[in-house]
Amino acid sequence: MTTRPDWLPVGSGYVALGDSYAAGPGIPVTVDVECARSDGNYPHQVAAMLELALGDRTCRGASLDDILSIPESAGVKGPPLPRQVDALLPDTALVTLTAGGNDVGFVAALRSWSAVHAAERGQLPHGPGSITSPPAQPVDRARVEEGLRGIGPRLGDVVNAVRSHAPDARIVLVDYLTVLPPLGTAVPEVPLTADEQEFLWHVAHALEDSTAKVAHDHGATLVRASAASREHHAGAPEPWVTGFFPGLNLPPYHPDEAGHLAMSDLVLDALGVTR
Repeated sequence: MTTRPDWLPVGSGYVALGDSYAAGPGIPVTVDVECARSDGNYPHQVAAMLELALGDRTCRGASLDDILSIPESAGVKGPPLPRQVDALLPDTALVTLTAGGNDVGFVAALRSWSAVHAAERGQLPHGPGSITSPPAQPVDRARVEEGLRGIGPRLGDVVNAVRSHAPDARIVLVDYLTVLPPLGTAVPEVPLTADEQEFLWHVAHALEDSTAKVAHDHGATLVRASAASREHHAGAPEPWVTGFFPGLNLPPYHPDEAGHLAMSDLVLDALGVTR
């Protein structure tokens, strides 16, 4: 039997904001093709466990600007989507947010460098359903660094916007699951040079630190999915994220079903929910 906090009665409004790490591309069952959103993602699991009314606005490719102010273009088919914060209502009781990685191009850099090395080794996948390809442009490290400098202020702006739309909501910031193996460890699922791995660890830690600081400064609840998943990286025996050659055409370097289950458990724990 699940025991929920008194402030979160059955049927309360819950809005999930964020990018593909929250949306759940590639895991069953896709309920929004344009946003690659799955009903098996961690927001859906949390909502089902707590019997909450879920407004899931998570979407692949979403940046902090998309969430806050600029309508995002969902793929190449549909019209631009409304900004995610418009889903919030004055009586929304719970909000989760996983975002920031697209603002610095973290997964894009992972995929670009991995594709280059896989192609060099003749290991790039081919045929129907293949979702990886060599990059058109090299990774711009200076641009990534510039993006990192802006993450904290923009993430703080999103939290402020949530409070203005839903002043009584409990806001939970869920950072990113760990993708990279420990420094100095080479695994086939993450084909990077030592220098590339070191740079991307720097990016990952900067995202973690920015999310933690914003949560502290703005009175939000922090879920350290990154720390909880150190031993479940893409090359681990029990991964929570896909590697560069994912099974069943899952997008590389994204949470798998085990990862979304783990994130839902972490959110429930942070809310003080007993099961």
